[in-house]
Amino acid sequence: MVVAATKRLYLRPWRSEDCDAVLDMYAKPQVMRWIPSGVWDHDKTSRFVARMIDAHERRDVCIYPILLKERDEIIGHCGLNHLEGGAEIEIAYLIDDRFWHQGFATEISRAVLQEAFRATDIDRIVAVAFPENTHSIAVMQRIGMQAIGIARHFGADVVKYEIVRGYGG
Repeated sequence: MVVAATKRLYLRPWRSEDCDAVLDMYAKPQVMRWIPSGVWDHDKTSRFVARMIDAHERRDVCIYPILLKERDEIIGHCGLNHLEGGAEIEIAYLIDDRFWHQGFATEISRAVLQEAFRATDIDRIVAVAFPENTHSIAVMQRIGMQAIGIARHFGADVVKYEIVRGYGG
C-alpha cells in the first residue's frame, strides 16, 4: 500500500522488519542532530516503528518510511504527527545523510501536504525547527509554509511555520 508518491519516492506503512533497516540511520549523530531526543538505539527505534504501525492501523496521523523507488530502500521518514502529543498537527521529515542535498525532503513533504489536504479534514499543519537548522527551515519555505514566529517546544525556542488548507498545499 502506497500512502503518497512522487516521481522518485514513495511512502508506505511501516513493517516490523523495517526496524533493522533503519537502525544505522537513527544511530547517526549527524542525522539525529536536530531531533530533541538525539540518536536512537534499537529499543527506541523499535518502539517508534511499533507506534507508527499502530497509528496507521488506527487511521491516526502517522510518520511513514520514505523509500527511494529505484532501489526500494528506506532513506528517511516523513509524515504527520501530533506536535508534542498535543492537538496541533505537524509535518516531520528526516533524511539519511547519504541522501542529503538531493531535494528529497522537499519533494516528499509536498506530497504529504497535498495528500493530507486532499484526504483528511485537517485545515492547518505546522512545522518547527531549531533556529540553527537552516536546511529544515528552507524545506518549510519551499513547501509553501509561512513563518509564524518563535514558539516553545521540546524545552527550547524553535521557529514555527504553518500552512493552511488552500494555501500552497
